[in-house]
Amino acid sequence: MKRLVVVGNGMAGTKCVEEILGLEPDNQFQITIFGAEPRPGYNRVLLSKMLQDESSFEHIVTHPWEWYQENNVRICAGERVCCIDTAARTVETETGTMEPYDILILATGSLPFIPPIPGVRKRG
Repeated sequence: MKRLVVVGNGMAGTKCVEEILGLEPDNQFQITIFGAEPRPGYNRVLLSKMLQDESSFEHIVTHPWEWYQENNVRICAGERVCCIDTAARTVETETGTMEPYDILILATGSLPFIPPIPGVRKRG
C-alpha cells in the first residue's frame, strides 16, 4: 500500500483527500494528514460568522473527527511540518514526528499579509 502524506488540513487538503478517496474506492493508499491547528477541518470562509457569534464552531466544521476515522485517514492535528527530506522521502514535524511517504501533497494554503502599499498603515 502506498503512503500518501498531505501537509495541510485545510479546505484544499481535505478536498484533495476526498477526491482521491472517491477515485480509489478500494483505498490503495495509507493516508496521513498533518495540520498545524489542533482541530478538525473547518470552513475558513465562515470563520467570521463564528467570530461574530452568528454561528458555532460545530457549524463550520467540514470534516469532523469521525470523518477521518470512517475513511481510514490518520490525522495529525496540531503537528506543524517543519522539514521535508525529498531524498529520504520523509516529513518531520516540530515535535520530532517523522513520517515516510511515497506521495506527498503540499496543501498549506496561503499566508495573510499586508501588502507594502504606501499609506497602508495610516489611521482610519
